[in-house]
Amino acid sequence: MHSTTRIQHIVLALLALLVAALASRAQAAPQAPETISFKVGDAERRAIVVNAPKAGEKRPAVIILHGGMGSADDMRAKSGFDPVAKANGFMAVYAEGTAFGAVDGRHAWNTGHLLRRQVRDADDIAYLDGLIDRLIADHGADPARIFMTGGSNGGMMTFVYAVKRPERLAAVAPVVASMFSFDAVPKVPLPILIINGAKDEEVPLAGGMSANALVRAAQATPFKPVREVVDFWVKANRSKSEGAAKTEGSVTTTTYAPGDGGAVTEFIVDRDGGHGWPGAPSRRDGNAPIMAFRGAERVWEFFAGKSRSTPTPAVAAPRTVQVIEFPNLVDSARNRRVPIKVHAPASGAPCPVIVLSHGAGGDWDTHFAQAQDLAANGYVVLCLEHVGSNRERLTNGFRPMKNLDAMIRDADEVLARPKDVSFAIDRASEWNATHEKLKGRLDLARVGAMGHSFGAFTTMVVCGMRPALDWLEPPVAPGKGLGPDLRDARIKCGVALSPQGVGEPFFIAESFGSLHVPLLGISGTKDSQQAGQPPENRKDAFALWPTGEHRFVWLENARHLDFTDSSGSGSRALPSASRKDTQPVARAATLAFFDMQLKSKQEAGGRLTVEALSRFLQGEITNVQVLAK
Repeated sequence: MHSTTRIQHIVLALLALLVAALASRAQAAPQAPETISFKVGDAERRAIVVNAPKAGEKRPAVIILHGGMGSADDMRAKSGFDPVAKANGFMAVYAEGTAFGAVDGRHAWNTGHLLRRQVRDADDIAYLDGLIDRLIADHGADPARIFMTGGSNGGMMTFVYAVKRPERLAAVAPVVASMFSFDAVPKVPLPILIINGAKDEEVPLAGGMSANALVRAAQATPFKPVREVVDFWVKANRSKSEGAAKTEGSVTTTTYAPGDGGAVTEFIVDRDGGHGWPGAPSRRDGNAPIMAFRGAERVWEFFAGKSRSTPTPAVAAPRTVQVIEFPNLVDSARNRRVPIKVHAPASGAPCPVIVLSHGAGGDWDTHFAQAQDLAANGYVVLCLEHVGSNRERLTNGFRPMKNLDAMIRDADEVLARPKDVSFAIDRASEWNATHEKLKGRLDLARVGAMGHSFGAFTTMVVCGMRPALDWLEPPVAPGKGLGPDLRDARIKCGVALSPQGVGEPFFIAESFGSLHVPLLGISGTKDSQQAGQPPENRKDAFALWPTGEHRFVWLENARHLDFTDSSGSGSRALPSASRKDTQPVARAATLAFFDMQLKSKQEAGGRLTVEALSRFLQGEITNVQVLAK
């Protein structure tokens, strides 16, 4: 009996050791690869993540873009990034383009110049923006160490994204690729490694059309000579113009060190290399890939140690703000009063101008605190009062809900509000010439619009969207469809707080396509729309906006009235429990967008990202998304 008990104890001990060993092994094992799937417009998009960190930890992320007719799985199999990621502690993220053709597994990137018939209107900028947001929010990516590389068509897309969104990346490495256009320039320097093969026939160093008949047929624009591409980045990065060249075997590496406030530009050319991912096996006859080094190892060598620190949130400049009231202004052409309250820096150089439109039932103080904040940061803000949809009309006869419903369908008021904005800009021009306190203080070459709810509608219309006639009373001929074009060409951008989607009472699907200038929309998951439309209706309409420098900020738990703030004015405002939590992130996004569009501040784009705006999250506002197109 004693012997049996002893044997049982030994067996149990051995089992315990085995379980502990297995548990230890499981803890040490890397995270299994996982697939990210999400919608971009109507398209379902995916990516594969390898070597993600444990919960609560952060790692660098290298986003890897396959070539034309490739896939995320194909790039993972041939690029060699998996072992490099695991050895060096970063995430390898294999992004995937849009499927095309009859053969499964073929995908491509929409650079605007290659394979554009095959990928149609795929918005790959929005896809990559969304992918980065999800990597940061859900997969432990370090927002300061997001990198991107790609081969061939994927390298071309890397160039495109690097120009469009340099503030979101720490470094890039386009491989066996070139650019098609130098029309746009990145707003901030971005370290870049450019790798090409001298014997590449598909993307020739000399530029022009590809020697490959299939590639040539898919080209809408000639490739730029790679030497010119390097020069473009040396200038954009403020790198030193004289490079230091080093040749090892068939490979020459030229490094252009960063100048003051700039970034490094590095160019590798292999005299024996052709097309394809470096070091990967190829079945091509001739035009074989670079074999002097492995692409994944060389790219990570360049990325390692680089980071882009998240920009510090903007703080109101120490400016004194003056308030000037014009209560008796009348647009004589329409016989309509348009009171305006001006918030302006008390001194300094001429400032950009923002025309601010309140919602239904508001007045010129509905956004008092927001106007003060913008003025403190160097803007002249013209707060309008729309007399046909103000607080006085809302409370007339003590029937506010009926009055509210009437004013948002009132044909005269719906079509008059955008004209109030144009009237305000006209008056600003006069004040800039003659007013004692405003003379020479307004920069009318840089004008923006901003509004909430009915004021968002007003902003959207003066920026180019067209109102619908379907709900106007009395009817305006022909009674249905698009109303007049009421945009003001002097307005360079807009911010729409609680922008409307499709449906009663303001817009139909066709309204959005004529948007003329960059627009920022801000809304939230509790921001219900008129006629019972859910909050998501506001965000869903963003897919109908045309391609441009547009953004949409979506806040978890933000309510409709959160986007107003009359504090400091002495005016009573309708209460909203989460206003105090919403205002910091909404104001930060608004200021960043206006700084980007009206002041051309290079760092402002970096303040309008998930990682930057997340710094302002508090209380009920628990999450933020930033869409772009």
